Amino acid sequence: MPQTSIACRPKDSSEDDQASYSIHLLGLFRVEYAGREITPPPGIQARTIKLLALHGGSMHREHLAELLWPGQDRCLGQTRLRNVLTRLRPRIGALLGRRGENIAFVAPYTLDTQHFLATSAEAIRQTHHDPHAALAAGRQALDAYRGHLLIEDRYDDDIEDARQRFARRLVTLLDALADAAQTSDIPHEAALYRGSASDARIDVLA
Repeated sequence: MPQTSIACRPKDSSEDDQASYSIHLLGLFRVEYAGREITPPPGIQARTIKLLALHGGSMHREHLAELLWPGQDRCLGQTRLRNVLTRLRPRIGALLGRRGENIAFVAPYTLDTQHFLATSAEAIRQTHHDPHAALAAGRQALDAYRGHLLIEDRYDDDIEDARQRFARRLVTLLDALADAAQTSDIPHEAALYRGSASDARIDVLA
């Protein structure tokens, strides 16, 4: 995975209000800023960003430390967390900060999982009302779904439940798109979606 040197680190958000971070959890984990990849290296730094993204962009610092170092002494966990945040800043700039007792994303950011959930929900909602709108939204959702959630962390119990939820949503979306394509008299596309839904169900059960 490409790494970004400290010399190419992002500017603070105050330097460029138009720039934002992009966090990708579907497929391989990736973080970008203003079009440049700044993904933290595998390990505790990357895991910190992943956990925050999976918990809505904000977590109580003690909860975050407990997930990072289960069973760790509370004071030691907080010290280790501060050290991780200090090491992250040269790479990711102003993405992370404190909000009261929480560690949070404090700069503008987009998250591919949020985009997938929003567009897939619209596709499913429109399936029997406006099949063409359903297909348009569904294609956007499929573009966002570049692989199962954090596939490099397949055996991480803290992530597995979320991965299964997204995999089930993918199956529901594909079934809806197959119905919408059939209603829209696009049989080859309906068949493609039904076949993909069958494959996705196998992944859910695996």
